[in-house]
Amino acid sequence: MKIAVIDDEKPQADILYSICNAYFGGHKQNVQIDCFPDGIAFFNSFKENTYKIAFVDIFMEKMNGIAVAEKLREKDRNILIVFVTTRYFPFTLFIT
Repeated sequence: MKIAVIDDEKPQADILYSICNAYFGGHKQNVQIDCFPDGIAFFNSFKENTYKIAFVDIFMEKMNGIAVAEKLREKDRNILIVFVTTRYFPFTLFIT
């Protein structure tokens, strides 16, 4: 399974990477996690039906998470989008 982590704050992206790696590895699932510093970098390498899950930071500078999700949903109707933010709490998740 392939997972995308899209977050402009590298420490937060690293934490999400570690959480996903520990969770899926602990459940004996083969997982590949790719981290992207923003939506633009993500879409520059995006191929349809590649990722099963995308963790998307809501508050990013170049392209905010809502814009990333809208564009992603146009390109891939099956991907699970999980919005994340550290603005208000250490980590907050919103699953769509």
